[in-house]
Order: sequence, then C-alpha cells, then structure tokens
Amino acid sequence: METVKKIVIPTDFSVKSLNLVVDVIKKYPSSVLDIVLVHGYETSNSISDLLFFSKGKVLEKLQTSEFKKSCKLIQNTYQSRINSFKVDLITGDCRRYFNNYIEINAVDEVVLPVGNKMRLKGSQSFHLNHLISHSKCSVLSLDYAHKLVLELENTEQLANLFLSKAE
Repeated sequence: METVKKIVIPTDFSVKSLNLVVDVIKKYPSSVLDIVLVHGYETSNSISDLLFFSKGKVLEKLQTSEFKKSCKLIQNTYQSRINSFKVDLITGDCRRYFNNYIEINAVDEVVLPVGNKMRLKGSQSFHLNHLISHSKCSVLSLDYAHKLVLELENTEQLANLFLSKAE
C-alpha cells in the first residue's frame, strides 16, 4: 500500500523553485504526496488592512501565469503521484506560528532549500529558511543552487524541462 506524505516546500513563485517539487517526487518513488507550496508574507499591523486581508487576493497578485502553468504541468505529469497540490501563505515570522502551522496541517516533512536564496517578491515577503531549520517537523535539505536555470518564457520550454525529468 502506498503511503501518503504531506510535504511543505517554500516557493518564491518562480518556475525554477518548482524544481524542488520534482526533486521531492523523485525522492519518494513509493509515496503519494500532498504538496503544499508556501511563501512567507508579513501582514500589516493596521486594523483596517487586517479586516480586508485576503490570502486569495495576495496569492493571485504574487503568482505569475507562467508559475501557474508550471504548477498545472507538474500536476498533470505526476498525477498518479500527487494526491493534492496547493499554494499557501505563512503569515507569521516566528517559530511558534510556523510549528503550529506544521502541526495543524499534519505535515510530515518540510523542504529546506540549501544554496542560493530564493528571490522574494515585494517588501512584505520573507525567507522561511530560519523557520524551517528550527522546525519540530522532519526537514529535508535539497540543493537549490544547482537548480538555477534561466526564467522560461513559454510553455513549450516548461514542458521540455519537466517532461525530461518525468519517469
């Protein structure tokens, strides 16, 4: 019987950050995966900003169409291996918040990208590495530095990148 593992993977909403997803899929060939891509986003302290805060609107603003197409391509390519695939925000930059997020969402493992830092979008985004490295959850370190590729411009290039890695 196949096991289902819930894996959290940080993203900066670039296509190259999705290479971590493919690496995780290859790392667990006998598992079906629930994949959660997370991005650190500091919310405002203003009461009016908090009243009108919407994760959906923020995610829509941060995700490019190329990123969305790449996510769909990965889901379609590895559909037998991916049980669920979602994108979420971590809205608190403290260990307790992150560990609560991991516990509440029943996460089995968190990916720690090692090497070059991800390029964040906007002044409210923050790196998650310091939270991941102190997580109470199992941490999988993956080399992000060797995965640096030029930003891809069209879906055909995306297909070549991901389908060449398909099993």
